[in-house]
Amino acid sequence: MLSFEDIEDLRVWKFLEDFATEYTEDFVKTRHIKTYPLIKEAWQSKRGLKSFRYYIDDVGTKYIKVSQDYVFENGLRDVKEILPKKIEFYDNKNELIMNFYSKQSYSKEDLDKRNREIRQARIDYLTTSAEDLRQEAELHEGDLKESFISIAENLELLYLWYEVKIKHYIDRGNTEFEKGLSDDYNFQMTSEEIDQVQDEDEKKHYQEKYKIKQILNFISGEPSEIFPDGSTVYSSIYYQLTGVVLWK
Repeated sequence: MLSFEDIEDLRVWKFLEDFATEYTEDFVKTRHIKTYPLIKEAWQSKRGLKSFRYYIDDVGTKYIKVSQDYVFENGLRDVKEILPKKIEFYDNKNELIMNFYSKQSYSKEDLDKRNREIRQARIDYLTTSAEDLRQEAELHEGDLKESFISIAENLELLYLWYEVKIKHYIDRGNTEFEKGLSDDYNFQMTSEEIDQVQDEDEKKHYQEKYKIKQILNFISGEPSEIFPDGSTVYSSIYYQLTGVVLWK
């Protein structure tokens, strides 16, 4: 348990001291976060998963941090269990000195719904990121600028190619989209070989598949914490679906 001095040093204490009958850690913990006159920031997310958020005052000072963690299955593809939220309190030295976990329970239906929301959020993130590359391209030159513009211009083509697989992924969480991506990325025919195909329908299919492979190989991002060597369209999508970082 925290000492009386530690509790008084919590930033939230100024909202509580006039009402306190017991100067204890439990007194602070039993107060619902919504009772504090603080601004709730949006959740910071990763791969469609809520990660953490801060509660701040009107000048941006942090008072409380709420974090969410998960247990996964099928690698990092699906959420098997949503763990209790971790709630941490800042002191006046900007250090997190007190924490506790809020109890919560989820039914199978709740978890299925949350997983669908997570899968939808992953697709939305990929779509928005691709659309934003058109503006970001203006900050670059050369091959990177050209690649960013090409991704934005071919986004609709990519979506139409995978439309059914994306819908099945969001609705049911199957790996049809993931397998389709890998199949197209590893497509081996050259343009010269495709030109030799006699059947016109078959040739058209291979030409479209060849175009999709080109799009998947476009550079989609510079080196970052997640992608130290930079990312391609394929590695970006694959990471969102699986949590696995592929090297270029």
